[in-house]
Amino acid sequence: MKSRPSRATGVAIDRAKMRRLRQLKGLNQPELAARVGVTRSYIGHIESGRRPTMSPRVFAALCDALELKDREELMAS
Repeated sequence: MKSRPSRATGVAIDRAKMRRLRQLKGLNQPELAARVGVTRSYIGHIESGRRPTMSPRVFAALCDALELKDREELMAS
């Protein structure tokens, strides 16, 4: 049986920067969620801070959806 990775081992991002980048790309939360392959509420929880980390797979998909060349740009400092 596979175990789920804990959120503590996930990737922490700069949520304010994520929101700004989403808005600069002209995307709303449902549109970004569809591109990443998650729900709109997942994106909302990331942006609000209710979900402090995400899996590396979701992080990679988010960076691709936001067309980031440097993924570290989105990571929390």
